[in-house]
Amino acid sequence: MNHTVEQNENKQVLVVDDDTTIRVAEAADGEAALTMLADILPDVILLDVMLPGIDGFTVCRQIRNHPDGKYVAVLMMTGLDDVVSIKQAYSVGATDFITKPINWRILGYRVNYMHRANQAFQELSKNRAQLLSAQKIAHLGSWDWDRVNDKFRWSSELYHIFALDPATCTGTYDTFIGIIHPLEKERVKMTIEEAVGSQQPFRLDYKIVLADGTERFVSTEGQPVSDRQGRFVRVTGTVQDITERKQAEVQIRSLALYDNLTGLPNRILFYDRLEQAVRQAVRQHSMVAVMFIDLDQFKDINDSMGHNAGDMLLREVGQRLLSVTRSTDTVARLGGDEFTLCLQNVPSLDVICTLAQKLMDTFSEPFTLESKIIFVTASIGVAVYPNDAGNADDLLKQADTAMYFAKEQGKNNYKLFSPEMQIETDTRLTLQSEIRLALERNEFCLHYQPQFDTLTGKLKGMEALIRWKHPDKGVVFPNTFIPVAEATGLIVPLGKWILSEACRQNVAWQAMGYEPIKIAVNISAVQFKRSNIVDTIRRVFECTGMAPHLLQIEITESSLMQLAKPIVVPRTKGQPGSPEAPSPQATEEDDSIINTLDTLQKMGVSIALDDFGTGYSLLSHLCYSFIDVIKIDRRFVWAINAWEGSEIISTIIETSKKLSLQVTAEGVETEYQKTYLLKEGCHEVQGYLIGKPSPAEDCVKYFTQEQEQFVKE
Repeated sequence: MNHTVEQNENKQVLVVDDDTTIRVAEAADGEAALTMLADILPDVILLDVMLPGIDGFTVCRQIRNHPDGKYVAVLMMTGLDDVVSIKQAYSVGATDFITKPINWRILGYRVNYMHRANQAFQELSKNRAQLLSAQKIAHLGSWDWDRVNDKFRWSSELYHIFALDPATCTGTYDTFIGIIHPLEKERVKMTIEEAVGSQQPFRLDYKIVLADGTERFVSTEGQPVSDRQGRFVRVTGTVQDITERKQAEVQIRSLALYDNLTGLPNRILFYDRLEQAVRQAVRQHSMVAVMFIDLDQFKDINDSMGHNAGDMLLREVGQRLLSVTRSTDTVARLGGDEFTLCLQNVPSLDVICTLAQKLMDTFSEPFTLESKIIFVTASIGVAVYPNDAGNADDLLKQADTAMYFAKEQGKNNYKLFSPEMQIETDTRLTLQSEIRLALERNEFCLHYQPQFDTLTGKLKGMEALIRWKHPDKGVVFPNTFIPVAEATGLIVPLGKWILSEACRQNVAWQAMGYEPIKIAVNISAVQFKRSNIVDTIRRVFECTGMAPHLLQIEITESSLMQLAKPIVVPRTKGQPGSPEAPSPQATEEDDSIINTLDTLQKMGVSIALDDFGTGYSLLSHLCYSFIDVIKIDRRFVWAINAWEGSEIISTIIETSKKLSLQVTAEGVETEYQKTYLLKEGCHEVQGYLIGKPSPAEDCVKYFTQEQEQFVKE
């Protein structure tokens, strides 16, 4: 036959009919049709009910069971017009039904309609599959609540989120509420009821409990839906499993608010809790105390035992602080070796002091790190609301200030903040800024004090002493600004300038035709720790052209105690400063300092131990091989009077001679002192009796001045 089902659209049509008078496609029976489905996937199948072999109903059922036949449009053709056959055709999956004889024109339109409808259905099915896939990926389920009939329609993904079986679960409002965590139920019910009453959408996060006891977090969004009469009869919405997001938020919050090493609150969380404590104290008229705790020897432990041991110590310190505080208090680590405590509802200052002492006692117990017993102390500063400050910022600042003063006064103690501390701190900060400006404006200058040989009376050297020509305060002496410069590190650039200027001036005196002398410059322990002092001095020699043997650097005994421990090193008689290997007990840091001083000595620079006798170990420091000169502190010289001398000076001079050390006495102010030192064999003297510190131009006289009074008769 030559009937055209459709001429305008490119579609596959399979006709399954045993009547060759109407068959326009390929299959004569059901078996042939099913076989062809393996090769082609038609858009429309025209299927006769009455077929040889298996009937059309069976073929239709098998087509629907075929993996590719689920969405194919099937139009069943039959000469039977009874209702039973029609019902059976639809029950096995037929798309539509038509009776013979066929009206081919009508069939063409019908097939076109079926094809378009089937395409739309396939697209809808595809979109639905994609939606289900997207919901599964997003852990997003949908629901619709029929409030009138109390029926919940849940998507498959929602059943999965709630871990419920669609075959056994009854979707009701009570079932939905029953899954919610007991502590969250009332909040969720109230939110939904308020949304329905206000006709507004809602969104909330809450916890659910699965049948196996597992707790998960979900986020629900809902929208009330009204009927034509405006009655809100339905609520539709979504449920998304946000457990992973909540866990990530908890982790992020932990990283943002807690110290990763100790697990204690960090600076951000501590400050937040401190602010809350202050607000509560304002309402309740109560006290809040802040304690700022800083470990005293932490750097030494890090340097000697390594950072792993340092981390172990910090964790142990955190646990000890927690053990002596209340659960309502906050213990935090701000960073490094700094910890803070926030104490709420403190009844009195006595209680605060008692806790501070308890903390000190806690640190008195040794720590065990890597099988080693370590003793660590702490300095604690305390500030109290409302006595010392009215807000969190100032409280923390005042506690830090008090801790700084505890450090200054010997460490291993606690200090309560006082207004005088703030005044001193402000003065120090102002002075720090002024020192920086003074360096930029060249406001510093050097004065020089002569040193004379007691045997020949000749000028042997000058000690360079810094002065500050302050634009408002006049001449400022070093005891005012040097401690601040050392505490802030400004001593490094200031010390470089002093070295350079002193050496330059010494070369200038030589250029004037005067005999070369040594120039003595004080070096701070901070300069050794924060700069490469060897490179600095070497560059000064290169820039000024001064011979290294004309430089003498002076290190105070207290500075030397900071830099290295006393090490007994034999000295070779007659060879001052003979280098020897340090004792095996010396640390790597000790070795570094000793090597630095040894390098300078080998360059030709002489090393003087200044203010000798003011430290704790006195004569033990004379055992250092790199020391060339001992400068007796002025306080021992002042002890010499007209009635008696000084046994200490006699002992120092005698011991120094045995070790081939030169001795210089400073602070000589009377003839008796000078005579006594001359008699005891002191090599050099300096002091107001002989010459006061003066500008360079006023020191020229010392190069020509006769000092015969020093020569022994």
